[in-house]
Amino acid sequence: TIIYVTHDQVEAMTMGDRIAVLNKGYLQQVDTPLNLYNLPANLFVAGFIGSPAMNFARARLIKEGEKLFVLSDFFKLVIPKPGDKLNSYAGKDVTLGIRPEHISECSDEASSKDGRGFSALVNIIEPTGNEILAHIECGDKIFVARLASESGIKAGDKVDFSVNVERMHIFEGESGLSLTSITAPSGV
Repeated sequence: TIIYVTHDQVEAMTMGDRIAVLNKGYLQQVDTPLNLYNLPANLFVAGFIGSPAMNFARARLIKEGEKLFVLSDFFKLVIPKPGDKLNSYAGKDVTLGIRPEHISECSDEASSKDGRGFSALVNIIEPTGNEILAHIECGDKIFVARLASESGIKAGDKVDFSVNVERMHIFEGESGLSLTSITAPSGV
């Protein structure tokens, strides 16, 4: 067993079998690199792990009939299979997290109308070779979307985007603890 200390999350993710994430001396989560990325215990871990970082927006959970939605000033996204825990947060403030690769272009407006997407203005395009990073205006926030290099979108375009709603992260409004991660450690 070797303990290796680094402030470089990419280095930790590539070298470690299990990683302990600390913030101001407090243990936030201990897990495999993949679980830290896919199932972050809280906002700090979600924002620290991944490049580009996870997109965050303040929102509220709302119930409409049998469906639960996450509503911000900019979009309304459906939560598929929310379960009892998320349903109990209906009417409460949360933070929504979406990884850049879980935002994609859609060919029609259907996604925004069925609660699985939104329309946004493209602010900046960063070509990186095999992909582009599109910086998009989502209300008062700038989100980053990781798109195929063949996309063809340009800065200034108004584009319909879809969100992989099955991969959204929802964090409790005050504590920042994950409401969608099954690996959140107790006592954090």
